[in-house]
Amino acid sequence: MKTRLHLALAALGLAVGLAACGADDGSSTTTTDGGTTTTTDGGSTTGTDAGTSSGPVTVAGVLALTGDAANGQTVYANNCQACHGLTGNSMAPASGKAKSDVSGAAEIIVSGNGAMPSFGRTLTNQQIADVIAHLKTL
Repeated sequence: MKTRLHLALAALGLAVGLAACGADDGSSTTTTDGGTTTTTDGGSTTGTDAGTSSGPVTVAGVLALTGDAANGQTVYANNCQACHGLTGNSMAPASGKAKSDVSGAAEIIVSGNGAMPSFGRTLTNQQIADVIAHLKTL
């Protein structure tokens, strides 16, 4: 009986943790800065210019940019930290991947992988480049 209870509690904790990674509370805030409109929905940020003025979020678009680790720390805190923890090594290791395979890290962030959701429609190219720059500092 105790084993079933422990399993049920563990499953519930995992479900809550995963829901927090991609949860949308339905709230929305829109701001415009220098011609770029940014909408924040449930802690995720979407830029209408997709990080550049030339198109959608792509791995190539992310890799063409220089990331800003300080900005990346903020984006990471708002979008990644619930699952990956402060150091990037919680539920799934993030910092090691970014340090050893930047292209692979960009692909996973843009497209998702397994339980990790895609952020290609949530973050801009620049925000993803910034997150990768931040992960390299961990």
